[in-house]
Amino acid sequence: MTTATKSSSATPGSTPSAEQSFRIPANGAGQKVWKVMAVFAALGLAASAAGYTIAPERFAFSWLFGFMVALSLGLGAMFFVLIQFLTTSGWSVTVRRTAEFFLTGMFALPILFIPIALSLDTLYPWIAAAHGEHGAAGGAHGAEHGDARAEPAGEAGEGGIARIGEDAMPIPDGATWEGNDAALHAQHGEILKSKAWYLNVKFFAGRAVAYFVIWLLLAWRLFSWSTQQDKSRDIAITRKLQGIAPGGMALFGFTLTFSGFDWMMSLEPTWYSTIYGVYLFAGAVVTIHALVIVVGLGLRSQGYLGNTVTTEHFHDLGKIMFGFVVFWTYIGFSQFMLIWYASIPEETTFFHLRWEAPGWRGVSIALLIGHFIVPFFLLISRNAKRRLAILGFGAGWMLVMHVLDVYWLVVPYAAEGFSPHWLDIACLFGVVGTFLTVVFWQMSRHSLVAVGDPRIGRAMRFHNV
Repeated sequence: MTTATKSSSATPGSTPSAEQSFRIPANGAGQKVWKVMAVFAALGLAASAAGYTIAPERFAFSWLFGFMVALSLGLGAMFFVLIQFLTTSGWSVTVRRTAEFFLTGMFALPILFIPIALSLDTLYPWIAAAHGEHGAAGGAHGAEHGDARAEPAGEAGEGGIARIGEDAMPIPDGATWEGNDAALHAQHGEILKSKAWYLNVKFFAGRAVAYFVIWLLLAWRLFSWSTQQDKSRDIAITRKLQGIAPGGMALFGFTLTFSGFDWMMSLEPTWYSTIYGVYLFAGAVVTIHALVIVVGLGLRSQGYLGNTVTTEHFHDLGKIMFGFVVFWTYIGFSQFMLIWYASIPEETTFFHLRWEAPGWRGVSIALLIGHFIVPFFLLISRNAKRRLAILGFGAGWMLVMHVLDVYWLVVPYAAEGFSPHWLDIACLFGVVGTFLTVVFWQMSRHSLVAVGDPRIGRAMRFHNV
């Protein structure tokens, strides 16, 4: 009798016995998943390496796009696990291990960050400003990478007004637009100089090291203690995990926010948003719940989870995912509305680039429809969240929309206008494939359920009212 068969024979609502480990059988289909991911990763990495020699500038942005997708999976998993211990949650014990597996993928991220570290000059215009090139060059660096880095040229209209999309900027009498453009870049240079204490390579590198150290220590502690408890059944481990949850959550919030500032928001260093980190957080939380649903349904269909994960658990996961879809929309709209209402030219550049640049308006509309309108009406019904086929489709849809969201945040700076490149796919496969290889390899080596957690019986008896 295989391990999967033993697991399936558990009585609903009963605590698993010591011999029930809920592991993927040695000859099970689940043992092949990490190998498939490794193939995708190898193909993606090979194509990315070739693309670097052909188009190194595009490679930098494509790699950053893939890296931020993978990072969002790991950080979303970290939040999911921490919040369960912080709230002493009982219902989620049987699904928590799936998120814990995604923590292990973070151990690949420091290595995957190396191409970004080697491409700082290409990605971040504040590097050029640190060498005094921004104002002197009249924004030449920005002109190469999209109109968010260099103010787009416009035509002077009546009354000395130059139009930039829907915004208007006065031009002094007798001045040309080109002269005004150069003056704006000189001002941008001054802004960047004032931020040099924070935006400099040494401090940037030091913060990156700190982020990875904190993330890996948290991931290691959360995963190793949880898997050790499978064998020891020691309740003290649960107390230790609950003990580190408050501090871990605080560190999670700070590191997610500031890494987002460093690696994504500083792509346009003269623009800022105080809720940028919250926007990234909302996307990561939607994504991890979608992942737990999709992977959980896959494991359940193979019989690996026995009776430990039921429709009740998927229903709750669907409710939380739906709630954070609405939260993501609220944060995104709040960010847009405040900037639109104030209509300060240097603040509108972020949305100007994603609306006026050729092709990006369609992506922005697709993101609004796909990331909010479609899942809102698809998943708002209680019945939809309890019909696992519909819930699985909705979760898969949200994973695709999250990838599009990260693409929308990063790639507009790669070129003028919407111009998809094969390197985008290659880097996504290379980075995310490597991340998932580690995740599914660990999944093949450990119990798929936290059988040592003392609240597992409560989780198996969980029922929505």
